[in-house]
Amino acid sequence: MSLPAEFFISGKTNCEPSDVILTEFGVNQKCFADAVESTYYEHIVPCTEHDLSATKGQLLYLKGTRALRDTLVPHKWVPESVNNQGRVTSPDGRIAIAISSGDMNVGTPGIPSTVSAKGSVTRNAVAANNTVPLFDVNDYISTDDGQIGAQLLWYLLVHIDEAHNEIRLELSLPQAVAQDGYIRNWKRRIILDPIAIDGDNFDIFDNDTEEFDFEITQKTA
Repeated sequence: MSLPAEFFISGKTNCEPSDVILTEFGVNQKCFADAVESTYYEHIVPCTEHDLSATKGQLLYLKGTRALRDTLVPHKWVPESVNNQGRVTSPDGRIAIAISSGDMNVGTPGIPSTVSAKGSVTRNAVAANNTVPLFDVNDYISTDDGQIGAQLLWYLLVHIDEAHNEIRLELSLPQAVAQDGYIRNWKRRIILDPIAIDGDNFDIFDNDTEEFDFEITQKTA
């Protein structure tokens, strides 16, 4: 699916073409495509009708996180977990990426939504996103010791559209979490090329429990 040039002119969708990835993330979009494609064929396709409805969405998050780390760690990215939310962080520490399934608007001119409600971990990270200037992030890096004062959490949103034989994906920077826990408000959206697939498998987006997003606290005596 090719998108018209005018689609990428900011406006309400806040969309940008994929060629900005190399500049800002220091990696090629193939890293993200490879992670999603391998997760689909190695872990999601083998599922059957006897799996629970939430299984495929959970596999996308759990195995997709591992695959994303597998492709980015060779580029000096760092695996990270924040209160059980899996992420991978850029070499300079200023960008973190988590993976999540999204609705049918992922990779299109429509405004996408996560398919599951997010918890306090995401709410805190999104609040922090709003303290970091989009184009002056270096102001948050100490010139003395290189320590990061703030970090942007991006989501690799994925929608597997077997009706159209494709996986759509985008890197999106959340601006706010709605009261119901879903993310529908994005500061920026970087649309990646869709991945062609064999669409003869079961729909995976009939669940709302694919991501672990909660704080773990120690029990005190």
